[in-house]
Amino acid sequence: MHTDTASSALGSKLTVICGANEMELDEVGGKTVRQIREQLREILSIHEDHNLVYVDGREVNDLDYVLSGKERLEFKKPSGRKG
Repeated sequence: MHTDTASSALGSKLTVICGANEMELDEVGGKTVRQIREQLREILSIHEDHNLVYVDGREVNDLDYVLSGKERLEFKKPSGRKG
């Protein structure tokens, strides 16, 4: 039996992106998009108009979507909006 702990550790973080801001989090499996959004609202400047949510490039319309903790979570503004 072979276990590669270095490989299993890679990709075990949730990457959260909002605009130019990016952060990686450990141990967030089981949390919802809503919980992560609230937790990082001020740190990553996630505003109400960042209402498009993508998990691993797929649009998610449910803020109660449960994360595994190994995804890429992005908060975006709709096209054509500035500020």
